[in-house]
Amino acid sequence: MKVDDALKRAGQDIQAMEAPPDLEERLTRALDRTGSQRRRGFPYMARVAAVLIFFMLFGYHYSTLAYYGRRFVGFDAVVDGPVQELNELGKGQIVDGTYTFTTGHTVTLDGIMWDGNQLLAFCTFLSPYGDLAQVSIDAEPYLAGTWGRYFMSSGAGTLRDDAKEMKYVYRFSPPRFWEKTFSMAFTYNDGDLRETGKIRFVLDRQKAMGFTLRVPVQQSFSVGDNRILIHSLQASPTQVRVEGSMQGILGLVMDTLAGERFRPQQMDLQLLVNGQPWEEQGGGLTTDHRGISFHHDYEALPDSLESLELRLVSFQADYDVDLAFPLTVGEPVREEVVLGYPLQILETVRTDNGTYVTISSPDHLRLTRVHLVCGEDRLSLENTTEVGLEKTVDGAIFYIRTLYFPGTGDDPVLSIQRATARTVTDQRMPLLLPQK
Repeated sequence: MKVDDALKRAGQDIQAMEAPPDLEERLTRALDRTGSQRRRGFPYMARVAAVLIFFMLFGYHYSTLAYYGRRFVGFDAVVDGPVQELNELGKGQIVDGTYTFTTGHTVTLDGIMWDGNQLLAFCTFLSPYGDLAQVSIDAEPYLAGTWGRYFMSSGAGTLRDDAKEMKYVYRFSPPRFWEKTFSMAFTYNDGDLRETGKIRFVLDRQKAMGFTLRVPVQQSFSVGDNRILIHSLQASPTQVRVEGSMQGILGLVMDTLAGERFRPQQMDLQLLVNGQPWEEQGGGLTTDHRGISFHHDYEALPDSLESLELRLVSFQADYDVDLAFPLTVGEPVREEVVLGYPLQILETVRTDNGTYVTISSPDHLRLTRVHLVCGEDRLSLENTTEVGLEKTVDGAIFYIRTLYFPGTGDDPVLSIQRATARTVTDQRMPLLLPQK
């Protein structure tokens, strides 16, 4: 009876199979490469039939295995060129772990790719109802290892037209070398219904791992008083990662105690490959016990590599400034300086409702913590109203805005404790080419 049931299920699976869209093209190319000679008694159509029969009989329960070397089928529209090429070459570790929710929806972890820069998880979502565009099945934002968690940096996917299947690829930070066993969790949410399923797998480094080349750099960019140090470039088959720091823990502590701390917000750092900007995939900024560190991720390097350099386009940070500008109602326009940029105080108006101060500054300068000090009273900024903008003859844009403080007093002083500035630059740093 068990054998009969197994054969019946196998027959049903075969009947329900759909050949991949590009199977015909791949079969044709493979047959063309065999040449024009044919063995007697085994004509062209027979060979095609033999291949199809083999695929149907032995391939139905290996849904994540590739035909002609491909590991993970259906992810061409999700991954970028380098990862797609690795998939075509049969790289990566097959997991083929599935969790079925009580609703009938399923998620399958087809497999993973891993190198020194990231771990990629290839997942397939299936719904018998065609409602994947409406239901919420989300992966947890981390992989749980035996000794730690590895957080997701991004994810992307494609949904089939009938909404019954979705292919998704998640990118996680790379596991530490001693980690082996992991679980990936998925949560189904629909109103009051919430269900979490886990798929466990053991990392096989011989199959999942790709090479990673680390190129030491130890060069720096300078932006005002700040030094941006580039530590290294790591090139792997799936990604390029640039790592660096802006401040060590000692400098961070000293600046905090002195009230001169800066908080990096945004850095436009381009990787130029053969003179052209390379596609950036993401990055991160961390402030912890080691100080302020960062990384930027880019698409994997091409095979033809003639030059490699970094270009710092702009840098934005929030700074402690501690500036005080006395105000006088009805005074003429006067200009002050904040972080090296002009700040014009256009008008100070006092009413029964409070005090209004109109200022003008470049578009890349913002006051992020400001008060109005009147004697012993310290009035907080309640709101800011955009008035307009002006463009100078040299193309610079100045924003005019009015600051409102709910109160008045004698001898008002505009107190600025913090300000954000974006510095535009064009500094370049040639890098050594990684040798494979």
